[in-house]
Amino acid sequence: RASHLEDLAYEMTEIDTRPNDGHLLGMKEKVDEAIDHLLRPMFPYHFGKSRARFVETEKRTYELMRAYDALVQTLELVYKDPYEATEKTYELINALPEILEMLKTDIQAGYEGDPAAKSTDEVIITYPAFYAIAIYRIAHKLYEMGVPMIPRVMTEQAHQFTGIDIHPGATIGRYFFIDHGTGVVIGETTTIGEHVKVYQHV
Repeated sequence: RASHLEDLAYEMTEIDTRPNDGHLLGMKEKVDEAIDHLLRPMFPYHFGKSRARFVETEKRTYELMRAYDALVQTLELVYKDPYEATEKTYELINALPEILEMLKTDIQAGYEGDPAAKSTDEVIITYPAFYAIAIYRIAHKLYEMGVPMIPRVMTEQAHQFTGIDIHPGATIGRYFFIDHGTGVVIGETTTIGEHVKVYQHV
């Protein structure tokens, strides 16, 4: 049996599936880890894995350091020059307050637009739409920065998890929310203004 498996492995090796660009080994896992670490400094009490033991600024600093490390490792998969990966990481990390401000409006839109929502915390923790929008906001910034592939992998991870497909190139204004969300597709050329709610299967 072992020799047969070895023969199969050799046969598959002969069918070349090596990546055309960059060293992509473990990309999906690294992107998933980067997403997790990028959400934590923005929402340390909702996405953290342990109770806060520090004052808020210290906790966010710690989470930002972890987010920085995770993102550098991820961007190094698509940039041959480590310096370029580092510079892009700094740019995104510096944009997190702006992204957080946008997400605060999206949370408010979800809470005010859904009578079933009992609190903004419930929107953040339990609504798949919020998760998909949060990932989109991060990925969109990377897309604007010209980062290859990673933004698309991010939104596809969210798509697989939530059933909501938002291309990172779409333009979406503040106070955006999606009701339920299953089957929603927002393409690259889409432009959505402010104070918009999208229903499922759109």
